[in-house]
Amino acid sequence: MKNLGGGKFVDVGMALGADDLRDSRGVAIADFDSDGDLDLVVNHNPGVKEAYREGIRPALLRNDVAIAKDGSKAPNRNWLAVDLKGGACENPTLANPGAIGVEVVMTLSDGTKMLRHVVAGSSYASQCSKRLHFGLGQHTSVERLVVRWKRPTNAETILENVAANQLIKIKQSATKNPIAVTNRGTE
Repeated sequence: MKNLGGGKFVDVGMALGADDLRDSRGVAIADFDSDGDLDLVVNHNPGVKEAYREGIRPALLRNDVAIAKDGSKAPNRNWLAVDLKGGACENPTLANPGAIGVEVVMTLSDGTKMLRHVVAGSSYASQCSKRLHFGLGQHTSVERLVVRWKRPTNAETILENVAANQLIKIKQSATKNPIAVTNRGTE
C-alpha cells in the first residue's frame, strides 16, 4: 500500500510485482541493492518436498518506485543508513558486538525526531538487516544523531550535521568514550 497522506492509501501491489498470492513463511527487509530504499525478500512455502525440486525460491521485491504523494517522480527521497558494531569490554559477558538493543535517535532541522533500535529475530524464519534505515524526505542532512550503547557503559556517541544519502558505520570503543568511524556510500 502506498501512503497518500491524510489516512488514505492506494494498492500498488500489481505495479510493484508484489501481488503474487502464495503461501509464504517469512519476510526479510534490507537495502539489498544499496540504492537507499528498503527491499523485501519473501520466503515461500512449497508445502511438500517434491515442490523444492521444481525450483521454488524466495522472491526479491525491489523497491524501485520513486513516486511522490501527488503521483510525480519524487525528488526528495533522501535517506541515511547506520551500521553499528559494539565494542569489546573488560567483562566479556557484557560485550555486545552485534549492538543488539542499541538505539539511535536522529533529529532533523525542523525538529522531527526518529528512533530505531537494533533488533534480532525480526520475522518468522527470517532476519531483517541490523542496519538502521532512516527515510529523510526533503532533508539533506541530519542535524544530530545520538547512539545510546547501553552496555557496558551506557555511553553515547553523538554526531552532528551528517550528510544524507550514505551509509555510516559507527563502532563503539572499549573505553567510556565510544568513537565514531564513518564510511561514505554503501558497501
